[in-house]
Amino acid sequence: MAGQRKLVMQEVVIEGQKFFGELEEHTPPVVEKKTEDAKGGRFASSKIIIGVTVGNATIKLKGATVDALQVYGAEEGERVQMDVKSSYQDEDGNKFAEHCSYTGDIIKIDDGSRSTQSVPETTIELAPRIYKHTEAGKTRYNINLDTQVIDLGQGDIMAEHRSNLGRA
Repeated sequence: MAGQRKLVMQEVVIEGQKFFGELEEHTPPVVEKKTEDAKGGRFASSKIIIGVTVGNATIKLKGATVDALQVYGAEEGERVQMDVKSSYQDEDGNKFAEHCSYTGDIIKIDDGSRSTQSVPETTIELAPRIYKHTEAGKTRYNINLDTQVIDLGQGDIMAEHRSNLGRA
């Protein structure tokens, strides 16, 4: 059994440009199942899943210049492709990779406050249209809102439904 894990190294790639020493923080989106009560003539109701919502992802960069970000498409309202790659190690010495890949729209860029003798920070918030998250080579999420591929780590739950409509 693996022990507690720690983040050892990470980088972000925005539109092919690597930001290795600048990535300070990464928050993947929260994926939630939406439910609704279903009573249907019963005394006690049950919950049924009626959909999935994908929250926003954020990254925090230290020292990235506005020119570098704009050259690589990181502007509010722009659709970008972004990959966050991380390397972890647990208490038992096991090492593994985590990879979060996004295609989505930048909804907010916050340059934060500026003070003397500090490195400026830029926070980018992204609304993913496509989100793939793997840990140690295993799929945790593979969600494509455009094609309705919805894999929450146990296979595509929409494959048969797309097939019923004649979609791949």
